[in-house]
Amino acid sequence: MSGGALREPWHSLRRQREAASFGMWLFLASEALLFGGLILAFIATRWFHPAAFAAAGREADIVYGTANTLLLLTSSLTMAVGAQAARAELPQLAGRALGLTLALGTAFLCLKGLEWRTDRRRGSGPAPASRWSSRRRGSPSPSTGC
Repeated sequence: MSGGALREPWHSLRRQREAASFGMWLFLASEALLFGGLILAFIATRWFHPAAFAAAGREADIVYGTANTLLLLTSSLTMAVGAQAARAELPQLAGRALGLTLALGTAFLCLKGLEWRTDRRRGSGPAPASRWSSRRRGSPSPSTGC
């Protein structure tokens, strides 16, 4: 919270600051639990299935991964610039930055689609007859011909 303005429903600045601090610590604790669980799952998977982990690493396409990482990092930057511009009451810069964020997000999704199409053509990824697919094994996909 910036400044010393008292806001509803608080009756004192001290209580308002305590509530804001408590909320931030609660958020940080929930993030630590979430990401701690994800990191633990990663470590357990790597520990108990090293051969499968190595095989999956060999299948990864470095070009798609690098491009997607750059798109995500750049879109995070443009989002942060847009938020700062909005706080500084610079509507043109905020609009441009948020529009660029939208374009980068769209580019990320398009690149992900290309990556998944490439994976499907190589035969990796979920099998066509998985429980998530309504098509029968062996029938070609209308969009990719796979």
